[in-house]
Amino acid sequence: AELEPHLRQYLEAQQREMNESQPWGPTQCERWLQSTVSLSLRALHQLAAVPNEVSSELQLQARALLAGAYGKLGHLYASTGRFTKAMTHAKQGIELFNATKDKLQAAKLQLWLCRLQ
Repeated sequence: AELEPHLRQYLEAQQREMNESQPWGPTQCERWLQSTVSLSLRALHQLAAVPNEVSSELQLQARALLAGAYGKLGHLYASTGRFTKAMTHAKQGIELFNATKDKLQAAKLQLWLCRLQ
C-alpha cells in the first residue's frame, strides 16, 4: 500500500531527526532500562492469569526481555561508577529471578556480583 504524500513526508522527517539526534546518554538508557524491567514484570504478572498453552511463548519472551534489561541496567550502574547501586541491583535480581524460577539468570547475576566485589 502506498503512503499518502503528507504521511510519507512526516515519517521521513521523523526518521531524519532520529538519525541526527545525539546518542543516548547514561541517564536516558537508565530510564529506558528501568521502564523495560517494570513492563516485563507487569507482563509476567498479567500472563500468569492466562492458560499456559496460550501464554508460554509470551512468558519466555517477557522473561528474556526482563533478563536482558536487568543485566544491562546493572552493567550501566557499574560502568558509571555506581558500584553500591550495581551490587544492590544484582542482589535484588538474584532474589527476583529465584522467585520467578529462573535459576539461570539468578546464577548469572550471582557470578557477576562475585566479580563486582
